[in-house]
Amino acid sequence: MARNLALEFKPIRVNFVSPGLVDTEMWDAIMSPEVKGGMFDYLAGKHPTGKVATAADIAEAYIYLMKDRFRKLVKVLSEA
Repeated sequence: MARNLALEFKPIRVNFVSPGLVDTEMWDAIMSPEVKGGMFDYLAGKHPTGKVATAADIAEAYIYLMKDRFRKLVKVLSEA
């Protein structure tokens, strides 16, 4: 998809961020804090970094892509 967008919109740069599990307020609306905490602890234990990403972590991925004007058609997996 990103490649097609890059070809269609060139010379505009096209990059994309693919976040994994992100701890946001949305989770608070759909599950109790106990269930959320248990799920995040379990999934963090399965991840090499041992943590769940935050919105700030994902924002850093976007900033990384925006800093270099020559960086294009890059996929960033942002999973904490």
